[in-house]
Amino acid sequence: MFLNLFNSQEKAAFLALAKLLIASDEVIAHSEVIKYKSMRYEMEILEDMTKEELEIEILKLPKDNIEIAHIFSATRNKIAVMVELVALAFVDGKFVPQERKIIYDIANYFGFSQHETDGYIEWALKVYEE
Repeated sequence: MFLNLFNSQEKAAFLALAKLLIASDEVIAHSEVIKYKSMRYEMEILEDMTKEELEIEILKLPKDNIEIAHIFSATRNKIAVMVELVALAFVDGKFVPQERKIIYDIANYFGFSQHETDGYIEWALKVYEE
């Protein structure tokens, strides 16, 4: 939806955050792999990636999502990160505590209130419950 707004550094940072979110519950669902691939496609990163390749890439990431999140400075891009990550968190039908923590940590770092973050989560609930 909004991933085309990112410059190349932000695209790489977003994909790193997405990988951390996917790996946070230690289960990589097929729906998460499909969503991740569609995000890459939207950003015009067209190389295909298997589930195994994604798992290997996740192992290479820095474990600190805040270190990655600092790359985003524009408010609209921070909002795009939140909307896209929340959607990714819900794509497998679960929003586990590990995913919730990552979402709230990033939102807090970006300066979003809990109320704003709850709004993104409520939006995703409506979208993915239907």
